[in-house]
Amino acid sequence: MYCDTLKQSMIPSLQRLGCRAVFQHDNDHKHTSKMTTPLLRKLRVNMMDWPSMSPDLNPIEHLWCILKWKVEVHKVPNIQQLCDIIMEEWKRTPVATCEALVNSMPKRVKKGRIPPKHQLTGFVNMQKKCANSKQSSLKQSQ
Repeated sequence: MYCDTLKQSMIPSLQRLGCRAVFQHDNDHKHTSKMTTPLLRKLRVNMMDWPSMSPDLNPIEHLWCILKWKVEVHKVPNIQQLCDIIMEEWKRTPVATCEALVNSMPKRVKKGRIPPKHQLTGFVNMQKKCANSKQSSLKQSQ
């Protein structure tokens, strides 16, 4: 399934970007499987080295965390309202937040760390809020 997604979406996008494109994914099993690795080699995909146990540098992961934090402040009673709130908060997310995350990539990759909160628009206390969110989720599940 992951290989199909790569072939149908990611590869055409990379080809449109040309030789400057670098594909970034983490060490998740589906990304390093016996099917995925040979496919990416065969297609000569320029990939970013990703050391194991590295901080999560993927901008979308940080964007999901921001969205999750925004959604969690709403107390929704059902799935439909949850879906509505997710879409509403997604639409409210400033483009500048996404741009800041993407634009911070070269610096984060070079330093191998997540940027300080003051470097990103709309990123105030994101890491702290995400950590608190994870802790509260753990307490609720116990």
